[in-house]
Amino acid sequence: MSGIIPPKITEYPLIRVCQPNCQSHSDCSHPGKRPVSSTNNPRQIGEIQQWVRSGGNYGIVPKSDNDLVILDSDSRQFSELVDENLPETFTVQTGSGSDHYFYRSKFSENTSLKIDGAEFGSVRSENWHVVGPNSVHPETGQEYRVTNETGLTWVPESDLTQFCRVLEAEISSREAGGRPAGPPPPSSRLKASDLSIEPSEEILGKLSFINSDEKRKEIGAVLRDNHPPRNVRVWACSFLYGAVGLRQKPDREAAESRSGLGD
Repeated sequence: MSGIIPPKITEYPLIRVCQPNCQSHSDCSHPGKRPVSSTNNPRQIGEIQQWVRSGGNYGIVPKSDNDLVILDSDSRQFSELVDENLPETFTVQTGSGSDHYFYRSKFSENTSLKIDGAEFGSVRSENWHVVGPNSVHPETGQEYRVTNETGLTWVPESDLTQFCRVLEAEISSREAGGRPAGPPPPSSRLKASDLSIEPSEEILGKLSFINSDEKRKEIGAVLRDNHPPRNVRVWACSFLYGAVGLRQKPDREAAESRSGLGD
C-alpha cells in the first residue's frame, strides 16, 4: 500500500469512502463504496492517506469544473470496446476484476448502461465517484490496483460522445441479436444464485479465500454444475479473476483456456 494515492490522481477531488466492513453507516447498502464525506466537500490528501491507513476506502470524483472522466467497466465486453475505440490511459483494476479507465476530457455527461438488467458499464464525468486504487473490495478482500501507469490521456469530447453511441449500439445489438420472438429462454436469465445446486463442503473449503458466504456458495454452485449458462460462467470467471489476483489479459485468456469458463 506504498504511497496509497497515486500521484497521477492527486490533483482531482478525493473523498472518504466507508470501510469494507462499514462502521460509518447504520444501514449501509454498499459497504466499501458509500461516501463518508460529501462529494462536494473533498478532503486533503493527508487526511485521505490517514483514513485509508486506518482501514477506510476513498473515492475520486469527476466534476464539471475539472477535466476528469472515468469509464467504469462492469463487463468484459465493455472493456473490449474501450480497448478497441479509445487510446491507452491510466487504468485501475478493481478488487472484483473489472476496470476503471481514467481520461481527461471536456465531456460532461453521466451515462449508466445495462443489458437485460445487468450492469454493463458507465461513463462518469459529473459528481459520480469511483473507489480509488489501494482501497479494498468488500467481497473479495482484494485491493484495487493500478494496471496501467501511463498518464491520463486527453480525449476530445466528440470521441467520448461517439464512444457512448458505440456502447448503445452494442447493447441494442446484443439485446436484439439471436433472440427468438417472445420472452427469452429461462437459461439466458439465470444468475448464479438461481442454480438449484448445493456446492460440496470440499468446494466451499477451496473457496475459503472469498470473504462473502453468499458469493462463495454462488461460485461453488457454478463450479459443481456440469452445464451452467454461458452468462453465469462468464460472471464466475470474472469474479474469480479479481478474487485470486489475475490482473492482465494474457492471464485471463490462459485461465479461461484451462478452466473452460470462457467457452
